[in-house]
Amino acid sequence: MWPTLLIIWVLCVTKAIAQTTCAPGTYNATGTCTPCPAGTISTAMNATGCFSCGTLTPTNPPVACLTCSAGTGTDGNGNCVPCQPGAYAAVGDGICTNCPLGKFSSDNSSSHCDDCPKGSYTHSQGLSTCADCAAGFYASTRGTITCSPCTTGTFSTPGSTVCLACPFPTTSAAQASSCTSCPDGFYLPATGTPTCTACPVISDNLSNLEWAQCLPTIFGGPLTPTEIYALAHRDVGYSTSAFWSVAGFLMLSVLVGICTWFVYIGNAEQTRRDTSSNWTSAKPRLSPFKTRRCPKRRP
Repeated sequence: MWPTLLIIWVLCVTKAIAQTTCAPGTYNATGTCTPCPAGTISTAMNATGCFSCGTLTPTNPPVACLTCSAGTGTDGNGNCVPCQPGAYAAVGDGICTNCPLGKFSSDNSSSHCDDCPKGSYTHSQGLSTCADCAAGFYASTRGTITCSPCTTGTFSTPGSTVCLACPFPTTSAAQASSCTSCPDGFYLPATGTPTCTACPVISDNLSNLEWAQCLPTIFGGPLTPTEIYALAHRDVGYSTSAFWSVAGFLMLSVLVGICTWFVYIGNAEQTRRDTSSNWTSAKPRLSPFKTRRCPKRRP
């Protein structure tokens, strides 16, 4: 009887063991095989538990942690796929990450993101290209998040790495793309001064800069920037007496020219009248073809 009972017990134990043996990717919790939770794996037969892959992604079925190569990440189904432009993945990351602000990636399967070059920036994450700084702004370093505005008296063109000073005697407002001269009645008191100042009253105490920018030239127009710069760096200044002396000389020259013109016109008219009078008073001549009678001879 005892041998029969022993054989029955062995058969029952063997059947129970066969029913509770779990394959990798599952575990034996309470006598049944249960799949490992998401993000975990089991590598042995009849495992009693699963462990996490950390930052890696489990394979499908979850029997190992998937290690993707640089520039690739998992698609959620246990496959490694290339990262798109604007994203990157280092070795073992398992997922593709968007490039942060100030960086970009222009190719597929990027393992890292590059800094934006000088004169450009990115306005959001995950971009494949950087945008140029707008006119009136600049970026002097790589990896810039925002471009800096140009200050008063300076300007820049799109994609600039630095703002340029306005050439004298011009200036600009902040964030300017070009420079302009001061409006009528204003001038720049010194080189490098960005703010226009109202012109003073004309006097002998005016400086070269004040004379050059606040008064028109004798020929009726403002001086060129080159002339103003040259005048501003001269040692000899102008004076009102000198100005009016030159102006008076020119006015006198104009008056003399006008008088000379009128005298010329008068002489020409008199000559015309004299010529006309001589023509009308001239005696008529006999025609060479007119027949003349010979006088009769007296006997």
